[in-house]
Amino acid sequence: MVPASPPDRGPLVTPEVEFRRRLEERHPPNGGPPLDPEWIVRCVKAKLEEANVSLDEFLKFELPKTANPRAVRNPGGHYVKLAQRLVIESLTRSTEALRVGRTVLDDIRNGAVDPGPVQRCAKCGGGGYLTESTFCNCKMGADVAVVEQRKRKRAEQTQYPVPGPANSPAVQVAA
Repeated sequence: MVPASPPDRGPLVTPEVEFRRRLEERHPPNGGPPLDPEWIVRCVKAKLEEANVSLDEFLKFELPKTANPRAVRNPGGHYVKLAQRLVIESLTRSTEALRVGRTVLDDIRNGAVDPGPVQRCAKCGGGGYLTESTFCNCKMGADVAVVEQRKRKRAEQTQYPVPGPANSPAVQVAA
């Protein structure tokens, strides 16, 4: 009789299922303390949530780092430590991106970098108005028209009614 070959896993539904299966395949019971994949998944996800990192991203990060899973004596600690490393790398990347962005803005403000030519509308000169009450048909004119319309609408909504017995907060209308 020929032994059955292991089934091909194929694409899995969620990264959580993939992680559980990796844990069960890599760390089978061998006389040591039993492995609790649910606990490890919960701990890793909690650590990843600190920096809004997905479990899928963790699985890609973890794969080359766990070259010899049989040598891992504490799987829970190993995977939580990897999640912590990924969180630190992610936060470092975010901080670096913010720093670089601020540097570029500072350079533009200080005149060290030319932001490029600013194209202004030939009709309105970039202000959006043709006259005090008419708007240009350029993008700025459309934006200004929307803002002015919003201002008028808010002004109409904030006009309070004249206080009187019917409008008094002390008078309650029975439903």
